[in-house]
Amino acid sequence: PDLAEIVGENCIIPIEGVDSDVFQMILRFIYGGELPAKNSIKYNARAIVSAANRFGCTGLKLAAEAEVATAGITTENAADVILFADATNCAMLKEAAMEYFVENAQEVMVINGFVEVAKS
Repeated sequence: PDLAEIVGENCIIPIEGVDSDVFQMILRFIYGGELPAKNSIKYNARAIVSAANRFGCTGLKLAAEAEVATAGITTENAADVILFADATNCAMLKEAAMEYFVENAQEVMVINGFVEVAKS
């Protein structure tokens, strides 16, 4: 039996912690190989990375990870990007953020978020 037969066609199955638009992007990627539009990835990049990491959608995760990396790592967000990349297993993003950190260490170390990076 398929899921619709088990729960009924009009049953709503909540999936916690994922925006419905992002989940729809994941389903379209899994079942149709469709990458979201560039603007959709740009606007939802971090949410896509988190959800794709959770559901094992490597190709979609890499596309969104690249968008986060190219959106710009700054002194203000470098520590946050490192922590996010570490939490979501984004090697490429973490490497980009660490390179930025090394090049701008003095400026990044005075930002509040750096304390969290030092702890991890």
